[in-house]
Amino acid sequence: MKYRLWILLLALSLATVGGVASVAAAAQYSEKAAVSKNAAPDPADMGYTLARCGGRIGLYHGDELIYTTDVDVSGLRRVDRELIENGITAETYEDALALLEDFGD
Repeated sequence: MKYRLWILLLALSLATVGGVASVAAAAQYSEKAAVSKNAAPDPADMGYTLARCGGRIGLYHGDELIYTTDVDVSGLRRVDRELIENGITAETYEDALALLEDFGD
């Protein structure tokens, strides 16, 4: 009888500790999620943008200009000019370079 009572108490203790650990883990996850919502975005997650830069096409990573092409925006077709004026985004550097190839650079 004492053995069964001891096992029952042990099981209840483990369940309580497991429940507390689950609550603590959930609270920690919620805290990390709240911090990540308010934190500045990581530049690595910003991707790349092709946009006008002094009359030419510029390649930006986040807000930083990393390359200016020799392609004159005024020489582009109207549709392409509008795309550049609004900014064309690419997830990776390679994707951005492929887009630049489409504009002749």
